[in-house]
Amino acid sequence: MTHLFLALTAAAPDPDTAAALLAPRLFAGCEKKRDPRALREGLAVRLLLQCALASLCPDLSPRLTISEGGRPFLCDCPLFVSLSHSRDRLAVALSETPCGVDVEDEAAVHDPGALARRFLPSEEAAAIAASDDPVLHFLQAFTLREAALKRGDEDTLCRVMAQPPPPGFSRILCLPDGRRSVLSAVGEGPFALTECTLPG
Repeated sequence: MTHLFLALTAAAPDPDTAAALLAPRLFAGCEKKRDPRALREGLAVRLLLQCALASLCPDLSPRLTISEGGRPFLCDCPLFVSLSHSRDRLAVALSETPCGVDVEDEAAVHDPGALARRFLPSEEAAAIAASDDPVLHFLQAFTLREAALKRGDEDTLCRVMAQPPPPGFSRILCLPDGRRSVLSAVGEGPFALTECTLPG
């Protein structure tokens, strides 16, 4: 089973509050973030990870490490982890087997047809161009592949994009104001989704 945890980026506390609430063992990677938005999102997704770990393995106090390639790992914990954040959403995947998660907002996609032609096989790009909702169609294709890349299926984005989309979990998420995001995960099913409220 792959456990997915989701929270709203807008509900994240300010960086000083988040840093005070975050266990030092989960701080890995945040010290490198110079952009204020990236720092806020990085701290917030680690707070979401802290909440997720507290619900699945409350007796453990794992340490988060980030590989040179940017992949997160949990030390002193039997679970694999994947993290993702966007302007609107934060997502964490935890599983006993390798997993990957990606969340992207529709506002990030300005020309889905051009992106599909650049990154995806030609038949899939044509289907996206002909779709009733090409932005969401592209995001579902892209986020599934990005999740597969994060799981470790391929070592480059170009290679994973050239493959058919892997089986996995994909869901369209809506905010109260109507903005949409796509959450996708690749891992051992079934997939359990939990909405969380961040502390602070």
